[in-house]
Amino acid sequence: MNRPVHRVLERQLRKATAPDGRIDLRALLLAVHETYGEHDRDLQRIDRANALMAEELEEMASIRERASAAEMARQAADAASAAKTRFLANMSHELRTPLNAIIGYGEMLAEELAAGGQLLLQNDAERMLTAARHLLQLIGGVLDLTKI
Repeated sequence: MNRPVHRVLERQLRKATAPDGRIDLRALLLAVHETYGEHDRDLQRIDRANALMAEELEEMASIRERASAAEMARQAADAASAAKTRFLANMSHELRTPLNAIIGYGEMLAEELAAGGQLLLQNDAERMLTAARHLLQLIGGVLDLTKI
């Protein structure tokens, strides 16, 4: 109802008043009853609208909470991924450095064994170098994965 209730009732009182000043109580009571019934229906519609808005606000809050939780989970996953990448890069470096030294000394040993004519030991040194180079390739692959 757009108009204030008391103005509506005043208008209905004027309608129920005869030109001689008598008031038709029956017509006035019906008009008052109708006015308050309409007012009650308006209040019920407002209550339903308020309840729907409250539900929508709760849903919006729930969506915000889920979005916030998802964002926090994404940030945690990103941090874990970055930590894993740093760990793998550091471990690859820590493994490659001594492995390169082993390969270098192995190559020197194989050359000296070849020069000394010790072919059996030279073959063992070559197998050691092959395994070390293969391990170096594997570590290089891990390091390449961390760069991706």
